[in-house]
Amino acid sequence: MKQKLTLLLLALLATIGAWANVTVTIVDGTNAPFDTYGTRNTSATPNTFTSNDASGMAGLVLSAPAIDRANWWSTYCLAIKNSAAQKDENVTFTAPTGYVIKNISMTVQAISSNNSYDVTVNGETTRVTGASAKEYSNITVNASSFSFTINSVSETVNWLAVKSMTVTLGSEVLFDPNNVAGKTFTLQCARGYVYWNGSAMKGHAYNASKFAIVSYDNNTYLYDVTNNAFVCHTTLGWTGSNGNSAVESSNDFSKAVKNISFGSTDIATYPYYIAETVYNTWLNMDGTPNVYFNTWKNFENGNGGNTYKIAVVDTDFDQTAAAAMLDAYFNPSYTVTYIVKDGSDNVLFTSEPVATTNGANITTLPAEYQLTNFYTYNTVNVTISASGNTNVEFTATPKENPLIRYTADTSNPYYYNLNIRSQYLVYNSEATGQVTLQSTSEPFNANASWAFIGEPYAGFKVINKTKGTDYFLTYTSVVTGGNGGKNNIQFVEAGEFNNRYWIVDKNTGGFCLRMKENTNIYFHHDNTHKLLRTCSTTEWSAVHNDAGSTLVASTDEDVLIALYNELNALSIGDAIGQYSSSDAQTSNTDVTATIGQVGQAISSEQTSAYAAAYAALQQIKGILVLNTPSAGFYRVKNVATNGYLYATAASGYTSTDRYVYANGNNSSAETIIQLAEHNGHLYMLTQGHEFGWIAQSSTGSGQVGYVRANGFDKYVNWLPGTAAGQIAFAICYGNGTGDYASYLTQGIYAVDTQDNTIIRGTDYTENAAQWIFERATDMSITLNGPVEGNYYATFCVPFNVELDGATAYTLTKNGTELTMSEGSTTVAAGTPVLLVGEGNSATATIGSNYTNAPVSGTALTGNFFAIPFDGTTNYTLGTDGTKVGFYHWNGTTLNANRAYVAGSGSGVKGFVLNFDDDATAIKDLTDLKDSDGLIYNLAGQRISKMQKGINIINGKKIVVK
Repeated sequence: MKQKLTLLLLALLATIGAWANVTVTIVDGTNAPFDTYGTRNTSATPNTFTSNDASGMAGLVLSAPAIDRANWWSTYCLAIKNSAAQKDENVTFTAPTGYVIKNISMTVQAISSNNSYDVTVNGETTRVTGASAKEYSNITVNASSFSFTINSVSETVNWLAVKSMTVTLGSEVLFDPNNVAGKTFTLQCARGYVYWNGSAMKGHAYNASKFAIVSYDNNTYLYDVTNNAFVCHTTLGWTGSNGNSAVESSNDFSKAVKNISFGSTDIATYPYYIAETVYNTWLNMDGTPNVYFNTWKNFENGNGGNTYKIAVVDTDFDQTAAAAMLDAYFNPSYTVTYIVKDGSDNVLFTSEPVATTNGANITTLPAEYQLTNFYTYNTVNVTISASGNTNVEFTATPKENPLIRYTADTSNPYYYNLNIRSQYLVYNSEATGQVTLQSTSEPFNANASWAFIGEPYAGFKVINKTKGTDYFLTYTSVVTGGNGGKNNIQFVEAGEFNNRYWIVDKNTGGFCLRMKENTNIYFHHDNTHKLLRTCSTTEWSAVHNDAGSTLVASTDEDVLIALYNELNALSIGDAIGQYSSSDAQTSNTDVTATIGQVGQAISSEQTSAYAAAYAALQQIKGILVLNTPSAGFYRVKNVATNGYLYATAASGYTSTDRYVYANGNNSSAETIIQLAEHNGHLYMLTQGHEFGWIAQSSTGSGQVGYVRANGFDKYVNWLPGTAAGQIAFAICYGNGTGDYASYLTQGIYAVDTQDNTIIRGTDYTENAAQWIFERATDMSITLNGPVEGNYYATFCVPFNVELDGATAYTLTKNGTELTMSEGSTTVAAGTPVLLVGEGNSATATIGSNYTNAPVSGTALTGNFFAIPFDGTTNYTLGTDGTKVGFYHWNGTTLNANRAYVAGSGSGVKGFVLNFDDDATAIKDLTDLKDSDGLIYNLAGQRISKMQKGINIINGKKIVVK
């Protein structure tokens, strides 16, 4: 609907305050040395200082005999001195082109108390010393420049310090060479005259509007004298490289064409261009022919749509009346009545008269009168009477998606399911008060179907589908405090309604209902008695945002589609991470077929089938279960990285290091994870330690990826996978009950794909938080060799195994000798052993036993995690070139799932496997006879032949050069 204006005395249309002025503030140099504001020119006479555009000073120029920062720049913003002749010297501020100086404030002080200055401003002279500063506040200028004089009192010329300065600039009125100020003129270009055709400015061959320039508050406006209205933009912005923001004649000053300037061109026929200096845009008439403001900043003189002939019609135009309109706009003070109408001009709401204050925005409907959840508002009419009373009319346009849908009458109600505190409102003729709350969902049930009859401003009647359209749910008594659970909301017949309408208010998470005739009365759920009742703000001041007063509306179709989307998103099948039917008579195929049929009914809008479809989906939801891993051994692969989950140390997270990763392989013992059942929960263990997460507080802060030896306090909670074979999981703290039952959003295991560490996932459906659980039945073991026909390795894992391709030996220490047990292919959980095989690999089948620490009591010390290792004290499995044994080693880290011989402190240099003398004995080097003729280096390592340096043979040192 186009805007219209009725003008009885003054036209008033306000949307924003006065146009802003440019304010320049220079403070002392401690905060910002004045050089940052502009540039000095010391070669000029007098010296000048020109401000930077970036400073907001818009090219303000200060001229004085001398301008410097001297040595005081950190204290004062400017320093000025007169010439050596000590005459009165002018200091001048000049505004940039297009601006006038509106006012100036400044504080000045002599640099030294011994050298005073006489400062003369507007004919008044003040002596300024170093001991006291002179403050000039809001000196009115309203001119393009401002000057004051300075004179040094002493014989020695000194400096006058400007400690602070604020200059306010306003737009200057710019006129053309023919001085059209105060005159009425026409505008004509090659495309016609500019005129007002009732809806917008147009171009026409013979019609012409008379225009004038109106000055107000140091700004200029283009005024349409013929139609007693100002030329305004249709919109506040421009619409592309070719401009095209149409203009119209109006009194909406928020869009007024402002600060018009006239410039000459080289075209004789149309000798002026017209520009709006605020936006640097040109008034342009195109061939449609509408008048536009063009965004072409590079103006071309040859563009006939941009150049105008200005024909002065008369010189008797009086700006007073038009300026009064501007004054009424910028400084209104009226009594306003706000009227809201619908699209058919029916009155929906009329406010009480409201007294405005200066600058009030009367064309915006006050917030307290708006129902933004239902309508958008447009100003359509402003009427000002001779008494100063103003009526402002608005059209309320219904939103396409209102807070709730309603109907004017009961002929075709729009029914909702209403939920409050996760319970549904259900009509029950046998229950006390006739309305109850039920926790079960009730869509497609007439007892749970409610509709709103009326409109937002008048208020609503609430009806129930079962009860019928002649009964309305309203309150029957006013509650001022606790009512002992009495349900005072009842159905009344139409004849007993008594205009007790409900008003709908938006609140957190839904909406609330309150009475129109008494807005302190709310539709409220009594949490103690589980009944519906009213509650006043005297009982609970925040009741309208309380959960007991928060209603959530959903249609039957909404509920059906939401349930369909939920089930349709699930992966149905038998694999881990999928859902499957727990009903033996309903297969997974039956489930997916039913979901598909419901989807077809929804897409084809077969509303008659919706009730049966919802019942079928409800049945499916009740029998679906998530297929999760059971107790046992697994390797767990991440979907995003394809790497396997494992831990590298018993402390899986520190402030600087993380030790849990997802880039392991599917063959090592490190990636074998046990799901152990304990007290009805599954716990995830690696290398005998339990996965967890750092934070154990109810806030749920902290990091995941922590492992610890004190097991069974962080269990696994499963979340759906996004594809077959995938599942997400969270590590939850506690025993499944109490404050620490589960913090899923904090404990979701996800992979940082940059470094493969485990982090706290934000969304379990992302690939980084999705995992594939692969049953682990066996593992491969790499043996080293051959040495004298055999292959060797040490071995220690937290589960028992059965070997194929190797024989395991435990070692015991007897004095200075290590003794091997009889060989076996069975290794108990946690037992460190020596493996001997005839090939370079062996296979270990995983058993069912599990331990959280390596077994002690043998000569071998086992380790589950990689550990720092001191090879100068301890002994690792190796070879001296010909013999396999346990020797000192210069490495610093021993890999996971290995074993070593701890140092005895007896000076033993190593242990050698000796199957020749005794197939079951490993002898201490110190027990070898001198006649053995073996050669060793100083480190006690056996070598095959003498080398340069010191060699030990039969206990004697032999030097080879």
